[in-house]
Amino acid sequence: MGMTSAALDEYRTRVRAEYLEMPGLRLTAAQAQRLWQIDSASCRAILSGLTAAGFLVEAKGMYFRRAVMVSNIDPRLQSSTHKDR
Repeated sequence: MGMTSAALDEYRTRVRAEYLEMPGLRLTAAQAQRLWQIDSASCRAILSGLTAAGFLVEAKGMYFRRAVMVSNIDPRLQSSTHKDR
């Protein structure tokens, strides 16, 4: 059974906080579902929402990781191609 909108919002906040706390975190949808103990549809909705918002990236179609924020990178390390993004 799916979650209510309020429950999805709470889990979305929790998932976002976990990715912020552990920047190198990479999870498949199945691993995320087990870690946060939520049903598959709700997990997919949360991950998809955070991906659509640009917070997460689905890398290689296998796992979700935090998107790299160019503003967090030392400007001296950015190539000219990244400055335009």
